[in-house]
Amino acid sequence: MPSTKTFKVYTGKFLSGWGRATVITTSTIIDKTSYAQFFAFLESDDFQYEELEISCDFSGVPSEVAAADYSTVDLEILSHAEQRLSRSLREYYKKIGEDYRLREIIKLEPNEDDTIIGLIMRNRFPDKIARIKHITKSEDLRQFLDQNRWVPKRQYHDRID
Repeated sequence: MPSTKTFKVYTGKFLSGWGRATVITTSTIIDKTSYAQFFAFLESDDFQYEELEISCDFSGVPSEVAAADYSTVDLEILSHAEQRLSRSLREYYKKIGEDYRLREIIKLEPNEDDTIIGLIMRNRFPDKIARIKHITKSEDLRQFLDQNRWVPKRQYHDRID
């Protein structure tokens, strides 16, 4: 099987007090192993980050069985990202004493690659961006991050002189 590499970007809507989630997913086949990853950024007061990788070795598996996995892994990794972010949101609501069942769940929608550039420019997760560049299985994502490493970083000043 040839190696194919992709990445996609998703965002959730802004939730007051909690922030907005940005998620990068990858789906990559290397040799006969498929890899799916997500990298989730929550730009809340404490700047949360989560990651997950799913791998599956298809050595000796009939190609029609492998094809079924390749077609569903994108949806599975996105579902895991939504579940993890929803769990964080429920914990947030419990912490502030609100009933999470009355609130919205996390629903991620496709977005453009420039969303990642905005994330880089806001400079809130520089160590996580560097980590992703190092650990991602997606050569496309690694190249994208490398090409955009020189994007200017915003500086935030709570006091204006």
